[in-house]
Amino acid sequence: GTVTVQAKMQIPHDTLTMSVLEPGDCMGTIALVDGGPRSVTCVAASPVRCAKLTRAAVQLLAADHPGIAAKLLAEIAMGIASRQRNLTEQFKRYVMMTKAMRDEFMSDK
Repeated sequence: GTVTVQAKMQIPHDTLTMSVLEPGDCMGTIALVDGGPRSVTCVAASPVRCAKLTRAAVQLLAADHPGIAAKLLAEIAMGIASRQRNLTEQFKRYVMMTKAMRDEFMSDK
């Protein structure tokens, strides 16, 4: 199934869909790595089946099978890096659009 990744906005009861996860995608990877609170909310958009991997389980895996844990964490890091690159591109487009709107607004005055 699919899962939407949503961020709460400053406007009450408003959310922004950041992305849509497809079968095989991972969620919660940042909290898995840094142990911090979640930064987005994931909502099932259709029926999903998922597995849970806790930070404690990864730590046990690292102690018992460091090579496997290293490969797992490298894959998680690659996924986080890919999403960061996508977000950077989205942010650049947002900045360019905001600048163009500001320039147009200022030229009307």
